[in-house]
Amino acid sequence: RREYNQVRPHSALRYRPPAPEAIMPNILT
Repeated sequence: RREYNQVRPHSALRYRPPAPEAIMPNILT
């Protein structure tokens, strides 16, 4: 589904965290 990809685009990277906030600050720093 395309919607699922939009909700969790980072999941396609290699992992799928419980929340985008958990990875957002990780890649920001």
